[in-house]
Amino acid sequence: MSTYPTAMSSSSTGKGRTEHLWILAMAVAAIAGSFLLVPSGGRTLDLTVPFTGIQIPLPATCLSYRIFGVSCPGCGLTKSFVLTARGNLGGALRANPVGPALYVVCLLQIPYRWIEYFGLGRSITWWKRVDARLDVVTWVLLGGLVLQWLVNFM
Repeated sequence: MSTYPTAMSSSSTGKGRTEHLWILAMAVAAIAGSFLLVPSGGRTLDLTVPFTGIQIPLPATCLSYRIFGVSCPGCGLTKSFVLTARGNLGGALRANPVGPALYVVCLLQIPYRWIEYFGLGRSITWWKRVDARLDVVTWVLLGGLVLQWLVNFM
């Protein structure tokens, strides 16, 4: 007779754990990147090489803007993350109005994915209620990106 439960949550399965690990890695990379990049004026950023002070100019990355001259819903998000990391909330909101909220969500992904990866949330009584509402946050932020893009596009 097996002592293991027959139904396992997605966070306790290998696939769920891998997903949590990937999202954790992407969140850490985005937050770390926001401290390594520096606004260089206009639509471009510079990469700062740690401990050297060397700044390497990076090309603008939005293909929609480069090809068609039209901003996409994500235009300015990287710059918004960089400015949010530096405490320049006004500049971050000008770069992309949804950016600071996405930055906070990205920052919160780090402890959330850590807890989910190790299955620690199962021992916290209120965790399932929080976990069940996270999809709403995702859709609201995505809707916000599209809405702000439409407003800027008109």
